[in-house]
Amino acid sequence: MPTENEQIIQRGFDAFETADMDAFTADWHPEVVWDLTHHETWPGDADRYVGHGDILAAFAQFLSGAQTLRLDIHELRELPDGRVMALYTEWRREMGETEPVAIEMAIIHSIENGKVRHMEVHTGHDSARSSAGV
Repeated sequence: MPTENEQIIQRGFDAFETADMDAFTADWHPEVVWDLTHHETWPGDADRYVGHGDILAAFAQFLSGAQTLRLDIHELRELPDGRVMALYTEWRREMGETEPVAIEMAIIHSIENGKVRHMEVHTGHDSARSSAGV
């Protein structure tokens, strides 16, 4: 049975799949941090965004150049320190491309009082495992 923190993260992934932005952000802390310092190909103008508005604006700009077709979650687990690590494959098609590309991605989520406080995004499962100490 998933832990409460794992359920919070699963709800976010489920909402992303249906493009329900209200549900996607429902479990975010008002000052949530989207940390992209470990995202090797992030095309945005910053590597850290704070708050719902800034994060959604940066995310929308990213999606205007690429289409994420689906996410396949391989592992979603709570770590001993309470953070939740999600390892997944993102199927993305860049503008002008006809075939999607599979990209290993991961996010380590810190949760504070039932709200996602920090999202550390990684390109590659090994990078996230190393950062998480597993």
